[in-house]
Amino acid sequence: MSENKTYGKFTTLLLLNLVVSITIVSIIFFTIHKRNQKVDNFATNTVVSLIELEEDHDDLEIAMMKFDKSIRDLQMDIFCLRWRIVIHDIYRNVFQAFHEHQEKQALEKERKERIENTRLSKLRLKDTVIDPNSEYFVSVTAYNMGPLTAMGTQVRCGVIAASKDLIDVWGYGCTLVVYTKDSSGHVTKFGEYVLEDRMHDRWSKKCDIYMSTRDKCMDFGIRKMWVAKKMD
Repeated sequence: MSENKTYGKFTTLLLLNLVVSITIVSIIFFTIHKRNQKVDNFATNTVVSLIELEEDHDDLEIAMMKFDKSIRDLQMDIFCLRWRIVIHDIYRNVFQAFHEHQEKQALEKERKERIENTRLSKLRLKDTVIDPNSEYFVSVTAYNMGPLTAMGTQVRCGVIAASKDLIDVWGYGCTLVVYTKDSSGHVTKFGEYVLEDRMHDRWSKKCDIYMSTRDKCMDFGIRKMWVAKKMD
């Protein structure tokens, strides 16, 4: 009977030890499992971070490549702009030289035309030489009033009055030649007059020839004629 009790106690202790051992092993296994899970999570996170870092590095390389391309494009644009400036300066200088050459040719042509006009004027105006620079195409009328001119001389046939702007060019006391030109360039001399009188200040580019009667003035009317200063 005592042996059975002893055997029962032994069995109970053995089972208790087995339960404790299993519990301890379970706790150890659970702890190791949790630690392994943390390690796996850490490794997984590390791998993900490395992948993301590698992707960021690739993006950075792509961004650097794009930046380098932008720099090269900018350098090319600057290079092209410099060449455009150089070409523009060359074109401007050539155009300016061409324009100056044309101006010189025009001045030379004008000078030759003046010489030719002087020669023709001498031939066509019965050996009367005029100053081409003093030639104006003006309105010409006639008047019959007196008794004195602006210079204080007696009004008479052969005297002409002019507007102030023309007097500033010709000057008092000079001899003016009045003539007409047709479409072919033929010149017809009307007469020579001494500039001694002045018209009202309201007139410009206008001359007034003194005539002996009012009827002659009315018959003359208003005419467009050429007037130039006679050269001695």
